[in-house]
Amino acid sequence: MQLYAFILGRKHLLSVAELCRVIPETAKIIDVSPESMVVSFEEPLAEPQKSLNRLGGTIKIVEIFNEDLMYRHKSPNPPANSWRRSFQARNQNSLTP
Repeated sequence: MQLYAFILGRKHLLSVAELCRVIPETAKIIDVSPESMVVSFEEPLAEPQKSLNRLGGTIKIVEIFNEDLMYRHKSPNPPANSWRRSFQARNQNSLTP
């Protein structure tokens, strides 16, 4: 699995709605905040720049190499399964992994 953080624009709720519409059914949303949305894909995105160009409400796409670093700024000892909150997003127009 490959983790990506989507850095959201000013209208973060609209950005999240847009991403939920285009991510594949197999992707899992790991975390959402007003600044970013972390998504786990089964395969790496083939062309992240092309995907970014299609997303009007997303500023950047960041590939996450080490998920332990995601929680270093929040807590020195994050809960073991805190990043596992996920749900399946249903869509018709998907990003290509």
